[in-house]
Amino acid sequence: MAFTKKNFSSFGAVNPLRRDFITLDIEGNLNKPFSQYKINSKTKNYIGMGAGQSYGPISISKPNGVTIKMHRSASSKITLDKNKSTVLVDSDVNIRTLNNYLIANGYCLSVMPGSDKATVGGCVAADVHGKNCHINGSFGDYVISIYIFDPTLGKSFLVEKGDNTFYWTIGGFGVTGLILCVRLKIIMLPGNSMVLNEIRCLSPESLIKSLVKESENSDDIGAWFCIDNTKFKSKIYIANWSHKNPKTSLKIPDIFSRFIFTFLGLYLWRRFMIKFLNCYIYLSKESQHPREINSVMFPLSTITGWNKIYGSSFVERQFLVPFNYGTETMKGIINIYRKYKAISLFCSIKIFRGKRIGFMSFANEGICLSIQYESHLKELDNELTIFLLKQGFPEYIAKIQQTSTSFPTGYKRYKTWFNIAKKNKVDSILMSWLKMNAKNR
Repeated sequence: MAFTKKNFSSFGAVNPLRRDFITLDIEGNLNKPFSQYKINSKTKNYIGMGAGQSYGPISISKPNGVTIKMHRSASSKITLDKNKSTVLVDSDVNIRTLNNYLIANGYCLSVMPGSDKATVGGCVAADVHGKNCHINGSFGDYVISIYIFDPTLGKSFLVEKGDNTFYWTIGGFGVTGLILCVRLKIIMLPGNSMVLNEIRCLSPESLIKSLVKESENSDDIGAWFCIDNTKFKSKIYIANWSHKNPKTSLKIPDIFSRFIFTFLGLYLWRRFMIKFLNCYIYLSKESQHPREINSVMFPLSTITGWNKIYGSSFVERQFLVPFNYGTETMKGIINIYRKYKAISLFCSIKIFRGKRIGFMSFANEGICLSIQYESHLKELDNELTIFLLKQGFPEYIAKIQQTSTSFPTGYKRYKTWFNIAKKNKVDSILMSWLKMNAKNR
């Protein structure tokens, strides 16, 4: 099989990496001869890629491997079964396309990620979560069956609940093969729009207390906060389904946002503009009147290109904290940030409840924290890693972006995960980092 060269970059690292790649066209036909995509014995490793929306290089192959990108074509299929409330969808279909199709038919997904550009296959491989993880868990909880292609054998097969491979595929980041098609459980559309409310909080204590309380009576909920050398600033966004017609879209035009954030990411502007945006976002008074928005919250897609404000790259880390350690943990992180004079734009906090089904899925119950900082702050990164390891907080693999001192805690089956990846010739930049760091565990 002949490969071509292409540049790839992760969401957290704007600078591209050149790799051998090939696109896999599903074309809505699971009976097509996928054997043509069988990789030869000279190829040392491969990794599948959906939309390439992960913060870290989890779907970018190592220099001696190949990236197999799932290609979205006009013939990619979505098949709705209203009698069983399920949908069969090709893995290369993105969430925006699937969501629009389901809404038009009176249905929706139970869980949607932060970006509607993510593909269905990517959502399964990363077992993504949204802003309703306090009640609906993660994406993998609604997967019924998965059609997988093994490029080393040139064969495809079906896995269902009860099959061991099924639980290694959900949240397994592609170690079992390339996801071709997924059958999902769906729900009736709860309303025509969502009513959005805001609550401003000026301390970690009030933020966590309000977030836990409000999550008991909300459909979607999430908070964003700022860490810098000034006062703590945060806002909680609460959204509930409504039968009113939507009046507002949170989406900012792509062309405008890409241009403005690329410009603001220039070094001389960067720190000043991040501080300015933090003041504008977090210190402005909460809206006095609820807004009706036209969909669930897709924060990563609302403002396209915001990652470029950090320049060439930045780090985002996401980890789970027990409920009774939330305030103490946030204060510890704030102290580390201020020590190194770090700045951040979109740090976030959510509530996780329930148990995940994937063997390598992230998180169960607790407070989910996501924090950002500039990637050149190596000493901050090391101190934060030591802090997280000391506390024993599990960290989300999909958001790991650079080498840290040890493999993240909370993954008891990581050795088996590595063995499955080795057997199936699956490897990526991030996976190789994790294997190296596992030796320090």
